Amino acid sequence: MISGILRFSLLACCLLTAGVAAADPQCQDVQECLKKGKEILQAADRDDSDDLELYDDDAFDQAENYLLTACSLSNAEACVLMGNHYGKQPGNGGDILDFEKAIAFYRMACELKDNNGCKQAIELYALSGEYCEYVSENGGYHPSDKCFNNAREYLENFCDAGNTSACESLGLIYENRYQPNDPEFEHVYEYLKKACDKNSAMACGELGRVYEKQNRDKPEMYEPLTLKSCALKNPFACCHLGELYLKGKHVPQDLKKALTFLEKACSLGEADGCSLLADIYEKGVTADAENTGKKGKKQNNSIKPNPRLAQKYRTRAEELMEEFY
Repeated sequence: MISGILRFSLLACCLLTAGVAAADPQCQDVQECLKKGKEILQAADRDDSDDLELYDDDAFDQAENYLLTACSLSNAEACVLMGNHYGKQPGNGGDILDFEKAIAFYRMACELKDNNGCKQAIELYALSGEYCEYVSENGGYHPSDKCFNNAREYLENFCDAGNTSACESLGLIYENRYQPNDPEFEHVYEYLKKACDKNSAMACGELGRVYEKQNRDKPEMYEPLTLKSCALKNPFACCHLGELYLKGKHVPQDLKKALTFLEKACSLGEADGCSLLADIYEKGVTADAENTGKKGKKQNNSIKPNPRLAQKYRTRAEELMEEFY
């Protein structure tokens, strides 16, 4: 078992390898360093809020030495702030600025017993299939073994300790790395189910999506999972259910259910759900005569055009899209 001090030292070495410059000590007290770094970022705030301008490169360049010094002096908050800068960048479409640096800082914070640092590392590792260094093999590309194994080992420790998000992330990295015909793909079902059993809306929805992709003609395998995900307020699952019942391709067409789930998706902030509702009310919908319910009767066979509702949902969809971008 590696000691906490040694693990922290190893992570510090990783930072240097990843290209983070050594801190230039401009303050001696850790709280003073943290305070100075945050003051620079707050002063750069353009909307007079209390937010820190972690994504303003000029401001961050000025604050970086203070935060890096505080982080090196075992201040977890400073480490998380450094990780936030290199991690998801809302002002840049949500892209990761530097995956390795962000992970290193979050793990340093986690080693300092900071729950937010652990949480951020777990969530970022779920994206390792997208941001890790890729290698070519058998005509395709996948994350390097080193990157995958680092993510897997880190997440397994948390998942085994009962962390739902870690189990969810494990399922995702296995799904990104392996094909359904690979024996290792079984871990996708294992970890997503474990997270879904603990009421992870995303895990239930993703597990349902995986089953649906491979068993479209067997809705009994994926419909309950998607329903549970929607009940747990996953807007994407609700929207997908609405589409399923609207089209009636693999489940009996039911326009009433379609409206119910699309309205829920829209209310939860899913723009596609609002757009579909606008389309429905703009032209109206009539159920297929051959697509019957269990008792051989058509389910809620028509929705009449309603210009007022069409405009309402179209406007909401546009608002949500503007918020997203």
